[in-house]
This record gives sequence, C-alpha cells and structure tokens, in this order.
Amino acid sequence: MNKFVNGDHNEFCATLKDPVNVVPAEETPKEVLYLTNIDDQDIIRVTLQTLHVYAASANFSGAYPAEVIRNALSKALVYYYPLAGRMRKTHSGKLEVNCTGEGAVFVEANANCSVEEGGYMAQITPSMKQLLYEFPLNYEHHEIPPLVVQVYQTVFSHKQTSSKERHDDQM
Repeated sequence: MNKFVNGDHNEFCATLKDPVNVVPAEETPKEVLYLTNIDDQDIIRVTLQTLHVYAASANFSGAYPAEVIRNALSKALVYYYPLAGRMRKTHSGKLEVNCTGEGAVFVEANANCSVEEGGYMAQITPSMKQLLYEFPLNYEHHEIPPLVVQVYQTVFSHKQTSSKERHDDQM
C-alpha cells in the first residue's frame, strides 16, 4: 500500500495491483518501425506522465471502470498497434519500435479517497509519484513498452487515469 499526502496535508492510501499486458483485440502487423532522426534525439528521450480525472457518469451502468478502460484500450491498440510493441535500441544505437503485439502495460489501483478529498491535482507532485507504477528500467533484460496505463478507482466512483507514454528508452 502506498500513501499520498495532498496539499492540505491529508494522508490517503492506495493499493496497486500487479501490472498486466493488454494486447490488441485483433491481430496486428508484426514489423519494425524506425524512428526519424528528429524522434531519435537523446535530448527528447523522456517519459511523459499525464493525469486525467473523470467523474462517474450519471448513466453509469455498474460496470467496473478498470475493466471498461482495459477493453477500450485493447480495441484502440488494433489501430495504434506500435503502442503494443516495445522500444529497443539497434546495434548502431538508434531507437526503433518492435511491433510485437505484446500489449500496453496496464495497472489497476484503488484509493481510499474521493477526487474532492485528494485535492487539486493539476500536476503530479513528488508525493503523488509514490502512487504511480514505475516500469523497471533494466535495459539488459527488458525491452521498454511505449505505453503504460494506470487506472485508479476511488471510493466515490471517480476514475483517475494516469498514463505514461515512452518516447524512448531514456538512455
């Protein structure tokens, strides 16, 4: 269980489940896509973290939000299949996307607070980083996924979606 302290110094807890790979809903091309020289610059090799907060719909059907998002992601990966592959470095040091269809990394989490109790979350603060799944960056043993999605279910059915899109391997 991880803890988060908001701007009002209130402490909340969150539980992260083990990550799973969400594969495309249909077969996708197996190919290697090379990055352009612009996209392959060391200076832009970063992880982009975003936080999206959504209130539960009044028409909420009772479906488990993480399952709905997981199924939608699986369908979207059919069209955006490079995000279901893995980044890797060539022998010459250039980056490429190996479109393997392994899937985007998906992490479910639960928090014991509502969006309102969590406070203003326009930026990912250092204490909030404790709630985010970090992909293990062991370059000798793992290829890097271009997309990691984490979904929080809070006690009042608000959904918070956190995602990381890897532009490269941060070397």
